[in-house]
Amino acid sequence: MLAQFMQRIAAGIHPTHAQAALRAVHGRGASRWLADYAGISPRTARRWLSDAYPRGRAAAITEAARAASVPAAAAARIRTAEQILIDGPVEVYYVGEPQGQRNIGDLTVTPAMAAYLDRCATDLESGKLEAAAEAFSNAVMNGYEVGLENTLAIEDFDTIDIAP
Repeated sequence: MLAQFMQRIAAGIHPTHAQAALRAVHGRGASRWLADYAGISPRTARRWLSDAYPRGRAAAITEAARAASVPAAAAARIRTAEQILIDGPVEVYYVGEPQGQRNIGDLTVTPAMAAYLDRCATDLESGKLEAAAEAFSNAVMNGYEVGLENTLAIEDFDTIDIAP
């Protein structure tokens, strides 16, 4: 479930998030990797990774980030989320046991939720997918009602998206 969620989140990545993902994965070698991947000169790759990237190459930049690492691309987008968009009810769990569905609705990210989302992004970048899912679940449940993140969890991310 989390893998499909990451694919969906990474698909909507903005070029600035893609640049951050490439830097997170490749560090100082990001422009060299991008040059090799896209078949462009190192100078062009540095320009693609700058604030003044060519707007006509936005799709190529985002595709390169997804190719480099879907988790890193998703992490870059999750880290800057302003809203969590939930289309329909989600199944909630208490200690792994289903506890019915909740209509949570769309959530505006609060500072407490942002801390959970940052932890989720860090865990994605580190390859700790279960911890990332738990942190994302905690962000949603905290947004639904403060304190519920310690009691309830979500495991199915099919109806969830983030903005921007």
